[in-house]
Amino acid sequence: RLAWSEPCGNIVVADTNGAVTARLRPASGIDSYDWSPDGRWLVAALADDYSNTDIWLLPADGKGEPYNLSRHFSWDGHPRWSPDGKLIAFVGQRPNNETDLFYVWLNREDEERQTLDRQTESAREALRRERGGERKEEVKPAPKTAVIDFDDLHLRVRRVALAGIVPARPFFSHDSRTLAFEANVKGVSGTFKVVLPDKLTPELLTPRRGRALSWLAKDNRLLWLSDNLPAHLDRTFSFSAYQETDLADYQELAFLTAWGKLRDWYYDAGYHGADWAALKEKYRPAARAAHGYSVFQRVLWLLLGELNSSHLGFTPSDGSKKEWEKAATFQSWTTVTAHLGLLFDPAHTGAGWKIRSIVPEGPADLVTRKLAPGDLVTAIDGVPVDASTDPTLVLNGPENRKVSLTVRSGDPTNRTVVLQASTFGAVRDKQRAADFDSARRQVHQAGEGRLGYLNIRRMNWDDYYRFEQEIFAEGFGKDGMIIDVRDNTGGFTTDRILGVLCGSVHSIAVARGAAPAYLSGYWGRPVWDKPLVVLCNQNTASNGEIFTHAIKTLGRGKIVGVTTGGGVIATTDVPLLDLGTLRLPHRGWFLPDGTDMELNGTRPDVLVWQEPADLVAGTDRQLESALRVLKEEVEAEKRKQPPVRLQYAR
Repeated sequence: RLAWSEPCGNIVVADTNGAVTARLRPASGIDSYDWSPDGRWLVAALADDYSNTDIWLLPADGKGEPYNLSRHFSWDGHPRWSPDGKLIAFVGQRPNNETDLFYVWLNREDEERQTLDRQTESAREALRRERGGERKEEVKPAPKTAVIDFDDLHLRVRRVALAGIVPARPFFSHDSRTLAFEANVKGVSGTFKVVLPDKLTPELLTPRRGRALSWLAKDNRLLWLSDNLPAHLDRTFSFSAYQETDLADYQELAFLTAWGKLRDWYYDAGYHGADWAALKEKYRPAARAAHGYSVFQRVLWLLLGELNSSHLGFTPSDGSKKEWEKAATFQSWTTVTAHLGLLFDPAHTGAGWKIRSIVPEGPADLVTRKLAPGDLVTAIDGVPVDASTDPTLVLNGPENRKVSLTVRSGDPTNRTVVLQASTFGAVRDKQRAADFDSARRQVHQAGEGRLGYLNIRRMNWDDYYRFEQEIFAEGFGKDGMIIDVRDNTGGFTTDRILGVLCGSVHSIAVARGAAPAYLSGYWGRPVWDKPLVVLCNQNTASNGEIFTHAIKTLGRGKIVGVTTGGGVIATTDVPLLDLGTLRLPHRGWFLPDGTDMELNGTRPDVLVWQEPADLVAGTDRQLESALRVLKEEVEAEKRKQPPVRLQYAR
């Protein structure tokens, strides 16, 4: 029989003539699956509606109930069935960032027989050696029928603890007891093996990695794919094939592939109101006739734009660009406009560029360079500059280059200063950090040291760990906190941040002579349960918006700023043939009342727009409003919570 996976999580079973016989348990995603030797079952790693992947046993005829074998809140995947049908092995993630091998005997009698028979056989072998007899080899054909004892099956799963090792893609040998897997063990990368159930120290099988097709008993031959080539253990068999490609046909195929993936996976089956079938025919001819990667990319963008959706895109690969353009040579470096870490005075006229400020920790912020506001840069790499000079004419060039400045500091004497050029993106991050420090000082001053400020730039691990540290350090001794997520474009750590901000205090602990409090060590993380105000703007997006929605939905604090961008969809990147990468939004995010967060940004409690002139003037209206709101929230909290009166047991 045949099996394949359909979009959105169905495993389909069919006869060899293609006639479908069953569609098995729907899932939100399929990691991988394997057949039982007798073809009556499949073992599959399926994701549920919560995006957690477990190992499931599925009857191939679709008539019985699926069985969750792993039942764990962390990821489990890569299941394999042993050739004799008695064992299933898989890989699972567990707390403390540990990933291990797991296996289960499907029939309790087989497990008991394996243990007892091995002990008996060991005793018999010892007796034979003592008597000087020869052991008679008895060859028994391995049974192929999978006999499954479902009684407490999930409780009989055994774990092979592999400290410091991350196994992947396990597979059985022909003896159904040797289990091989990919790993890196003590700095050695390759394929390792253990023997179930008692020889569990990994041994190197081969320094190669691959995907097993068959491990034959004859000559112990392992046939697999390694480095994308057919192989027998360490020996690979290279081959070549010639292919002619009609570019128009290939572009049409790529377009149809992209259209089809969105048809099957886009989170809204109504495509935001677009007629998806009609759009295929609208853009198909243009994709076929595109005469370069930029035109093909634009056609795809036009198709994606019809969805009026965030988290979409197509990025051509470098290889496909070369093929499309058929260029003989390609530049090995990219031209960028260098940033010197200097901000110049736009009001200055005449010769040179007048330094208005120096970006902290930027390329020019070095004591040895002796640059200061008011200094005049008269030339870049020997080219004179003035107010009319286009910066790109003197600053464009390779990245990571040195730039020579001719500088005049208060007297007619020129001196040469050499700076390591940076990029606008890198310097922008430095300037943002300086702006955040300035905002913190403003909050400290306005709150007389009783109010705190911190920013979360992205919802990623680095920023979460920084937040975890700063919420304790910055919040120490404070009555309220401003959390700034303006320009936060998302990530995945909102729920961890909410765990810090929404901790529930169910009791208090008081030492003699101490103030009532909860012991923070029991939480295992810092907890901020005092008033807070969140700042957001139109550039707050994705997981950043999920955060602002959550703060408002949970009533945890006030939101100040402007409505967020309304771009919230879970997305993934998928290859589009070998032409590039397609972003594929596949899971929507909704408020508890069913409102789609996509195109519905968080509306602030206090609406405050920044004016264009505010940036130049150094004015932050949104921060000023947040300060006013936070002061009100702090006073309200003081009135709401009377001091705790302890009643001792006496």
